[in-house]
Amino acid sequence: MATESDPTTTRVTVVLNKPEDWQAWIFLRKDAAQQHDLWQYCNPDVATADLPLLTEPVKPMAHQYKVNKAPGTIHTDADLNNTEFRRY
Repeated sequence: MATESDPTTTRVTVVLNKPEDWQAWIFLRKDAAQQHDLWQYCNPDVATADLPLLTEPVKPMAHQYKVNKAPGTIHTDADLNNTEFRRY
């Protein structure tokens, strides 16, 4: 069976019309979730209480991406060159 991650397949869809469709459907969901390290949050066999708490990531600051920064200088996104801005 081809999966969503298979480069020769653009999209695989499974419609849950009968109980036998469950295995193919959950396989595709699991495959996609594992690619993004999310399966533990989608897995129907894991209790909600057993899941780790998600925390919002810290927003990066522009000065963290400035290559040749002077010590003690705070930069804004306007101070970044094109390469630094893309990284930001």
